[in-house]
Amino acid sequence: MKFPIEGIIKIKDNDTFQARIEDLKNLKNYQVDFNLFYNVILNLRNGCSVNSRPNEWNTFTLEEWCEFLNKHKIEIKPNQIDLIFNYLTYYHMGIITLETNNKFRANFNYHNSDENYVFEMIALNM
Repeated sequence: MKFPIEGIIKIKDNDTFQARIEDLKNLKNYQVDFNLFYNVILNLRNGCSVNSRPNEWNTFTLEEWCEFLNKHKIEIKPNQIDLIFNYLTYYHMGIITLETNNKFRANFNYHNSDENYVFEMIALNM
């Protein structure tokens, strides 16, 4: 089945599409709106220079990410950041990775664009 927004939103198949909707509903259930979701993404690289090497990229546990984001005026709870990061690692592969030491690393080689998050903007603003 073809979806009219398939060019904007990467949809593998109907099951994945339905699972993505359920994951977004779950984010909403934990008070994650698009503003919080997108502000997390925009602030993943704070404090690092463009020329940073991978070993210098922001790499923290969930609790450390909460502290880091709170310093940048983003109020977030560990369960919210966990849901956001799990969502991003599945549906936006490359923006953040789970390291072997239960730390998430922000990827500086990922090119953010508002267009990457159209689906989330619609779903999380409803």
